[in-house]
Amino acid sequence: MVFPDEELYGRRKHVERPVVVLQDNDYNDNPLFKTIAIAPISTQGQYKTILDIELKRSNDGVRQDCYVRLYLMQPILKTNLVKHVNKISADKIDELKATLIFFLGLS
Repeated sequence: MVFPDEELYGRRKHVERPVVVLQDNDYNDNPLFKTIAIAPISTQGQYKTILDIELKRSNDGVRQDCYVRLYLMQPILKTNLVKHVNKISADKIDELKATLIFFLGLS
């Protein structure tokens, strides 16, 4: 896989970045599965798409309003997860599920 040139697109790589874990805990806790499915979180609202889920500081356990970039979901090694920060609201979990079903063409 080739990533776009950072300078060309004005993007920078993050050493650490917040993510939403997309997998069920049964797989998260299973030692046979070495990777975990995540979607990165970003505060950059100007890049919002229909596949981004907005999280609010007021009720989603995040430090500031931000967006789950569902279209950028990917597997990462479980060992690369640094810490558990919080759990998002049940409403946002339902919205994530519905958007994921739409994104994958399963509806």
